[in-house]
Amino acid sequence: MTRLLPGSGCGSRPGPADVAVTWVSAWRQGRLAVAEFAEFAEFAELVEAAVDPYNLDLANALGVPWEGRITAAESMEITRVLRKGT
Repeated sequence: MTRLLPGSGCGSRPGPADVAVTWVSAWRQGRLAVAEFAEFAEFAELVEAAVDPYNLDLANALGVPWEGRITAAESMEITRVLRKGT
């Protein structure tokens, strides 16, 4: 007869079934997270594509100088103007 230590649950080490269930669960959650990120990235590209045509009009309306295409620096300036320093 096997004697268990008090407070040790079912034994001192997890059984193979416990390890397998934990591993499969972790693997599945990782795959779901990657799939959700891919969907979010596609959505972000659609939003950016919808807003891009208005960047130049927005820069002009706010008085932000630009040349050719809006760069990250100009985008930060637009954000700074719209947030009013907050």
